[in-house]
Amino acid sequence: MAAAIPPRFEKSEAVPSCRPGGIPPEFSSSCLGRRAMWRKECRIGNYALERVIGYGELGIVYRARSRKSGETVAVKVLRPHLGGNAGAEELFLRGPIIASQIRHEHVVGVREMGTAGGRLYYVMEFVGGRPLQHALHQNGMPMAARLRLLADVARGVHHLHGRGVVHNDLKPSNILMTADGVPKITDFESATLRAPQGHRDARMGEGFLCGTPPYMAPESLRGAKAAFDPRRDVYALGVIAYRMVTGVLPYVAPDLIALMRMKEMEPPPMALWNVQVEARLESTIRRALMPVPAERWGSAMEFAKAVEGYLKSAKLEDASAFTSAHSIKKHRLLSLARLRQTIDRAACL
Repeated sequence: MAAAIPPRFEKSEAVPSCRPGGIPPEFSSSCLGRRAMWRKECRIGNYALERVIGYGELGIVYRARSRKSGETVAVKVLRPHLGGNAGAEELFLRGPIIASQIRHEHVVGVREMGTAGGRLYYVMEFVGGRPLQHALHQNGMPMAARLRLLADVARGVHHLHGRGVVHNDLKPSNILMTADGVPKITDFESATLRAPQGHRDARMGEGFLCGTPPYMAPESLRGAKAAFDPRRDVYALGVIAYRMVTGVLPYVAPDLIALMRMKEMEPPPMALWNVQVEARLESTIRRALMPVPAERWGSAMEFAKAVEGYLKSAKLEDASAFTSAHSIKKHRLLSLARLRQTIDRAACL
């Protein structure tokens, strides 16, 4: 059954066909970039759509401008072919309905929801930066800065848990960075809620998978039936942390079955990818990645405080550059090349 739209989400005018031939705006990377080609301004409700900034299986995200206040916002619109699909509409609305009840500096805020021309949409704050995954590819980001980001994200996740929400799909692409470097968690379509006693969220049923496999806890991959358990998000934080520190995922497998088997074991030593990792930091991250939930950090806040404690004791300097797996691999290849040159010279003597 499709989720009902709360009364405050009023219907608005239909979405216009913005280009000659009736081509909808989602097929253009810039909704208003070529004004000569548009018959009228692309808009949905009280928002003028400017350009596409992201997309997923269910919807397309636009940078938009409020026609009332002039404020820049992000608007996610349900894909046209999914209109009238009760299951897709319920899933599309699930995220914003959950997020609209949460107010935190590290969570993307949802402003409103509505319908236009039979298509659902919702309005979010415009973050303006890029996903965390882009920052992970920047070798110049200092280790201290990476760990501070990690602790901030963990604090945001802890706030979600306190509000009875397990995200279930934490990953770098679902963490947006503001222009000032503040991380914000988004995309709650896979979230599960703490159900009243005697009830169970349908998404916690046996065999129901929520999330992205490389970041999912072993019990989640198995489709195990479980009560509300924030430690699944703690595991995802551990995977994100491992990747932030080493530049690679802790587990890479050709298929889901192989990945499930690998996750039953502890991950490879982080020093294989980053020789700068200290034992205390590695033990902090590895505890979040323990296959057995009871052996992980008890909460995201515990994990955040452990990371912050390491930052204080290690006294890392912001100027200290991060060495990624790519740069280490390059260094190893260079060392092997020099070794071969030495052997060749010795053979010529």
